[in-house]
Amino acid sequence: MLCDFNVAWPTSALNVQANVDAARKTAADLVALGFHVVAFNQVVQGKVPINLTNNVELVDPVEWKSDAQLIMTARGQGKQQIKQLSRVTVVLEDPSQVSSLSTAASNLSQFDLLAVCPTSEKLWAACCQTVECDIISLDLSQRLPFHFKHSMVGEAVRRGIMIEIAYSAAFKDNTAKRNLIANATNLMRVCKGRNVILSSGAKTVLETRGPLDVVNLGCLLGMSQDDAKHAISTNCRAALIHAETRRKTFRAAVTYEPVGDVPDEAAWTVGLGGADDFVGFGNESESEEDDAMED
Repeated sequence: MLCDFNVAWPTSALNVQANVDAARKTAADLVALGFHVVAFNQVVQGKVPINLTNNVELVDPVEWKSDAQLIMTARGQGKQQIKQLSRVTVVLEDPSQVSSLSTAASNLSQFDLLAVCPTSEKLWAACCQTVECDIISLDLSQRLPFHFKHSMVGEAVRRGIMIEIAYSAAFKDNTAKRNLIANATNLMRVCKGRNVILSSGAKTVLETRGPLDVVNLGCLLGMSQDDAKHAISTNCRAALIHAETRRKTFRAAVTYEPVGDVPDEAAWTVGLGGADDFVGFGNESESEEDDAMED
């Protein structure tokens, strides 16, 4: 399963439909290049609003462009095998935003993946240690206001949080390319390639690359070939499992499901019927044993 978890979803109110079509075209090209899972990324700036809504419009059935369908047919795959996900990335610029994440937790659970983008050393430490998220997305095309430390990165790895590198900066200006290579190399020196995912962060088709090209880019950024392969497959799957655990369990210990999804044979556990049989279970046999003992 090859994944790209960062296809930019438009947030501007100007010319929305054209931007949405461009995002879907970008995702379709990624599918044509060989990816099986794509996530549309909605970015939230500032404090998370309580009335946040998921603006990602998934296509069902998947209406990919013809060349994508042609390649999938050649691989023996059907359109239903392409999975679309929704993702939200919250840009953290102030420590007060950390508390807003917990306040808006119910709205954030609308999205399949939750990512945070810290912009200061204090927020970076909070994301690694306490913030409940699935992905830490860093803008490595800029000079970071902090250094990567083994303690912070190790804590994020221990909690199962993935650190994302968006490779589309490599196709921009020379300054962005230099910063991306330098920052990614420093990150690899600390994390040794663990819990890293490679995503496109693409806004246009020209910023997408195929899986083998992404692996080669990962090697250029300081990863081993195996780690680069895991960064678009195994680690992405681990991020999905982490997201499912975060959304459907309490402190990763207790899971829950809607009452309507409880099967009929277990209805008595939530008071939906069948409780009489459960309450009276064993009473009759116990009374017979008591009578026998008295005789």
